[in-house]
Amino acid sequence: MKAIFEQTGHERERLTEVLNNIKAKTQGMTMDQMFDNYTTLITSGRKMATGIISDALIKRIGRMPTDEEVIMLIDRGFYHFGASCTFSERLFSCMIYTD
Repeated sequence: MKAIFEQTGHERERLTEVLNNIKAKTQGMTMDQMFDNYTTLITSGRKMATGIISDALIKRIGRMPTDEEVIMLIDRGFYHFGASCTFSERLFSCMIYTD
């Protein structure tokens, strides 16, 4: 995912819609309910998160979440300096650049 300052107006509009949809669908869920074995490591300018997409999250949204959605759930938005997320089945590893 691009840094917020690299996104076009159209990209920000699309991401805002994705964010609003995923927030509405997961309202009231905690991180521990959305992700099993969820861990984070915060270092200077980075937040690394790993975990397993939970059955509860898949059931709540009706499908496997996209990498963008997982990043948004972890970051509570997309107002960062870039991010990436890789999946192996339901296991994920995300890196969010915070400054």
